[in-house]
Amino acid sequence: RGTSHWPDEPGRFSPRRTIELARISFDGNHDPEPLAYQRFAHLMGDEHRVRVDITDPMSATELAESDAEFATLTGTGSFELSDEEAEALDRWVSDGGTLLIDAAGGDEEFAESAEQLLAGIYGRRAIRRLSPSSEVLQLQGLEIDTVSYRRRAKVRLGDMDRPNLRAVTVDDRPAVIFSREDITGGLVGTPSYTIDGYSSDSAWRIMRNIALWATGGSI
Repeated sequence: RGTSHWPDEPGRFSPRRTIELARISFDGNHDPEPLAYQRFAHLMGDEHRVRVDITDPMSATELAESDAEFATLTGTGSFELSDEEAEALDRWVSDGGTLLIDAAGGDEEFAESAEQLLAGIYGRRAIRRLSPSSEVLQLQGLEIDTVSYRRRAKVRLGDMDRPNLRAVTVDDRPAVIFSREDITGGLVGTPSYTIDGYSSDSAWRIMRNIALWATGGSI
């Protein structure tokens, strides 16, 4: 009460760089937290003078025809992509795109569907734990060695204090990063006992690093 988790909108600034953040749509709840990326964009501008341009949700086939280097796939509930969409997504990743998938709120049905999608494209064995020493987590000056989780995730994960991310490696780079733990809800910045995932601060730092790494590295 009397406090706000919404950051002030950055004043006018000369951006050090600009990131285009593409969002993938599907037949289902593909936009569970409409304000999440707006808050992320405010934080990137305010703290790092990085401009984030957020696209309207687009299909995987539309993504494959775009110039976007970074995209997110999030949602709740089970979902499927058509063969055409899965092939387009694979093509976009193979051409250098980086995809972040997270189960909004820690939704189990979405996480299972996402894992089935990745297994169908790359094989289940291709989905491996992202090493804590990965360059994604160790950007110079923005290293993520420890994170914090929300209460619901702590019950399940115990005393874990490292990112619990998995990745599919394509051409020697973690091209698809997958999180069963919520990131999207954390970006909104509000407390919630129902979310199974990262704390707001940790979600912000993880998203920041992935977005920067996907589009050229550190600031």
